[in-house]
Amino acid sequence: MISATATKISTAAKVYFAGYLFLSLAAVFYLPRLVPVRPAAAASYVFGYNNRLAIVLFVLLTAIGAAWWYKLGFGIPESRYSAAVDRKTLWICIAVAVAVCGILYILTSKLSNFGYFFEPAYFINRIELTRQGLRPYRDFEFAYGAALIYLPLWVSKFFHINIPAAYYLFWMISAASGIWLLAEIINKLDYQSEQKRQVFLLVYLYMLPFLVAGGINYTGFRYTIAPFCGLLVWRALRNGKLRNLILGSVCVPACTVGLLLISPELAIAFSLGTSVFMLFFFARLGWKAFLPYVSMLLLLSLVMATVNRLGVLATLKTIGSGGLNYPIIPAPHILLLFVAVFLCASYLIVSLMKGKRWSNTVLLLLIAAPALTAAMSICDLYHVGFNVLVVWIVSLLIVGNQPDVWRWYRWVFLGVFAVSSVATLWQYEGALSEAAHIFLFRAQSGPLSKLEKLAEELYIRRFGETIGIQKVRNYQSLAAGESISDSPWVPAELKGTAQVPFGYFVTHNPAQVDWGYYFTLENAFDRQAVVRKIEELKNHPTRELLLPAGYEGSCTTDAEGLRNRIRRTFLFPYRARALNTESIYEPLCAYISAHYVLSAPPGPNTKGYAIWEPKQNH
Repeated sequence: MISATATKISTAAKVYFAGYLFLSLAAVFYLPRLVPVRPAAAASYVFGYNNRLAIVLFVLLTAIGAAWWYKLGFGIPESRYSAAVDRKTLWICIAVAVAVCGILYILTSKLSNFGYFFEPAYFINRIELTRQGLRPYRDFEFAYGAALIYLPLWVSKFFHINIPAAYYLFWMISAASGIWLLAEIINKLDYQSEQKRQVFLLVYLYMLPFLVAGGINYTGFRYTIAPFCGLLVWRALRNGKLRNLILGSVCVPACTVGLLLISPELAIAFSLGTSVFMLFFFARLGWKAFLPYVSMLLLLSLVMATVNRLGVLATLKTIGSGGLNYPIIPAPHILLLFVAVFLCASYLIVSLMKGKRWSNTVLLLLIAAPALTAAMSICDLYHVGFNVLVVWIVSLLIVGNQPDVWRWYRWVFLGVFAVSSVATLWQYEGALSEAAHIFLFRAQSGPLSKLEKLAEELYIRRFGETIGIQKVRNYQSLAAGESISDSPWVPAELKGTAQVPFGYFVTHNPAQVDWGYYFTLENAFDRQAVVRKIEELKNHPTRELLLPAGYEGSCTTDAEGLRNRIRRTFLFPYRARALNTESIYEPLCAYISAHYVLSAPPGPNTKGYAIWEPKQNH
């Protein structure tokens, strides 16, 4: 995969190196299970896997392995020519993505329960709260940059459309922008390869299925903007003179601020990567580079201290402490990640040792390197793929310069990511099926249409007569209703504003309900967050609660359910024993049981939500 020099490598050296790789993998997969984990809402906590230790081990062992690989006489295959992504291919890919977005919007716009698709529900709720005058990070939790709230809000005001419509329009623009940026990054990389068009298509085909989730964070725009900013910095630095360093010292903090408005974790990765790359100026300019470089570091420190004080990094720190982490296991996409990281580490070693460090490919890999912590913390297919997008691009380009390997490696990449994407996104099958039924019912002219009769027969056969007929009637009712209602809705039995600690997905308009700081339990991944949710209930002791049926299940740990989820989405027969089965959310449910009593059970009049009244009101 990486070409060897003319020096013959002994069989013993190959055996030792293969043994090192095997022991390194064993260390990453096994040793983190021996170190205690902080309590958090995470599969890693349940099964006792320390992702922090795993990341440190992986980085250290990969660096040693890449250096050893270089000492054995291996190099990086290079091409004299580079074939760019052509405009026709780019525009066809953008058109397909926009069409997919349009179809998904047409289908899902009839789902009155907007919580079927969790990502858009999260963003729409946060935008609505901002429209009501609340502040991101201070008044409610938000995991992303503030621009992902305010830009859709401005779209709503500019086009005079409601928040959901503005969100989906911005989502479509983000999808198109992410694909355009992907092509720009691949074309402008100075690592030469004739396979740039194929690499673009492979990465594009990985990104496309995630549009089904409907989230701005799933479009690719959030992950391509950081390397694109890296290319802008490269343009400022490329001559390597003092004036270029001064210009770069201004450009880096400016880009960091812009990235903080989109994705805080990638802004941190960008600032770290560019800061390391700019150390190369010292090799060219000596101590002349000291003042502008230190000034840049001070400015970056000031920016980070400010955003930390504003609460922008709060969710990032929660996830960094173990929230939402998954155990790192030998799943297909994780093994491919290890191969990709090793190839890129080898490229960096070769570039440094041969004096080829002055390269935009080196710069973008240094920017991607800190994001490896996110990829290996929440190591599902989405985070492994998107967080280190440049690593995938460069590794595919390297393999593309090795024709014998490229013939089969591209199909392995496509197969692993295609099958894993389907497995990951299967959770949306029910919502998409329901959306399709509602859309088809809406297209019919009358209640006695052939479609409705056929659907009724199918549902009766599958669910029984009572439930089957009721499902058809529900679809007919939804098909006849408004696409997205702006009106708030709460049960008539409710007295005043209600607290919704587990969310409320009847309407996108949050009026008459108090969501609190967190969106359901999303990103409330540690005990401090649970304490905050309980305090919100204590601060409004006379308010009623709207709780979904079976909310108690959110306060228990379903170890077998977690195993099954890992097996399904990681495509690996995971059988680890659960070591920590207590849920961090148990105190929240215990508080509700101790201080509230059921006053109205869930039913059609409450759209599936129960009303709980404070005991002190009795």
